[in-house]
Amino acid sequence: MSKINGIYAAVMSVLNNDLTLNTDKTIKHAEMVIDQGCHGAAIFGSTGQAQLISISEKINLFNELSKSKYKEKYIIGTGLNSLGETINLMSVARSLNFKKFLIMPPAFYKYSDNDVINFYSKIIDVHPECEIVLYNFEKLSIFKFSKRLYELSLTPIICFGNNFTNS
Repeated sequence: MSKINGIYAAVMSVLNNDLTLNTDKTIKHAEMVIDQGCHGAAIFGSTGQAQLISISEKINLFNELSKSKYKEKYIIGTGLNSLGETINLMSVARSLNFKKFLIMPPAFYKYSDNDVINFYSKIIDVHPECEIVLYNFEKLSIFKFSKRLYELSLTPIICFGNNFTNS
């Protein structure tokens, strides 16, 4: 497993006037931040409006993004609450040889550390070859990653963010 190092910009999703995803401009934006010195780009995080982009638009972007000269430098956010849909979308991305993913626990619900470990474990069971960045966005997910959870971190998980509780 490689280690994700450096600065990864959270890139925006560029929308058309009808609010559909402009795939070409979104990819050009991601490539531009790398051209200007970032080590990579995170696609479909909160800045990329992941939860507002349809699955079909995400898949279309993945197909085009797989042709990018920087394909290996992308971290793909799923932006989905459903475990099954997260796994399915990752399967599509994996078929295009993406292996780095940004995944947040489902939003709006309260979880224990064990629930979150179970959530990520189920993903890793299906995609053990993937590198998963824990998306530590408490205001959206309503879950605060504990220091215990981080210390128990599941290989191959990498933690993104540093806002942890001491429990």
